[in-house]
Amino acid sequence: MSVDRFLVSHTPSRESAVAVGVFDGMHLGHKYLMSRLCLEARRSRLSSGVVTFSNHPASILKPGFNTEYLTPLDDRINMLHETGVDFVAPIRFDADLSRLPAAEFAGLLKKYLKMSLLVVGDDFAMGRDREGDISVLSEIGSDIGFNVLVIDSVSDSVGGAIRSTEIRRNLAFGKIDEANKSLGRNFTIKGFVVKGHGRGSDLGFPTANLSIQSDMVVPQNGIYVTWAWIEGRRYMSATSIGVRPTFGDNDIAIESHVLDFDQDLYDKGMELEFVSRIREEKKYDSIHELQEQIGRDVQEVKKVLCKGE
Repeated sequence: MSVDRFLVSHTPSRESAVAVGVFDGMHLGHKYLMSRLCLEARRSRLSSGVVTFSNHPASILKPGFNTEYLTPLDDRINMLHETGVDFVAPIRFDADLSRLPAAEFAGLLKKYLKMSLLVVGDDFAMGRDREGDISVLSEIGSDIGFNVLVIDSVSDSVGGAIRSTEIRRNLAFGKIDEANKSLGRNFTIKGFVVKGHGRGSDLGFPTANLSIQSDMVVPQNGIYVTWAWIEGRRYMSATSIGVRPTFGDNDIAIESHVLDFDQDLYDKGMELEFVSRIREEKKYDSIHELQEQIGRDVQEVKKVLCKGE
């Protein structure tokens, strides 16, 4: 089975405390669970490790599921390492793994990762048809030799549990502030700058057109206050997501006007850090009206970002 191959390369030198999940977005709830994982591992002199699925289980379990990741895999793994865990074992969730009973999966974690403690959230379940809920896992642990520690969820600003699904929903409605609060940082997307229609330059506000992975979540169409990260440096930017209704386009584009920047960006990597949403996209009756509005958007960007410094 492929999971054996993924796990065997991460076998620790001593027994371990382990957390399992996708951990997409590495939000505040995930970070709290990792902090408890590391704390309990230190207390018991265990290695601390994370098994993260490189793909979302729903992409296998639900045909036609539209995957929208908050964080690319490489960034997610880096964020997990930054929490202080001793090892991160990415495994691919496939059809074979989806049919694996909870006891067998736990057995593999015990065999290859020397798991003596499984640290889970209060809604955690694993194994075929999610049969391995906390009660079942505790029984399995008693049989094969590991304990289960349940960590309470972290609440969001309205009292609900922080979940990656809710963060995606907030982004879909343009609620950047709410998403950022749950993430504990500003939401970001990254990709490479590609050639666009060149209309931004014609309007006096040249834009960088960002091409991103097709399976990444994109905030609701609109105009946003953003920071643009280019070759390790940060620049103020106004970012538009949408179909450019004034010009009658239909394809969604991510375009960012980077302030105080006049270098060639084509084919360069760029990361956009979303701070707040200015407004929804709108069709204007004339190019002049659009130019005036973009000018106001740029002033709003300066106002928001300079105030936050």
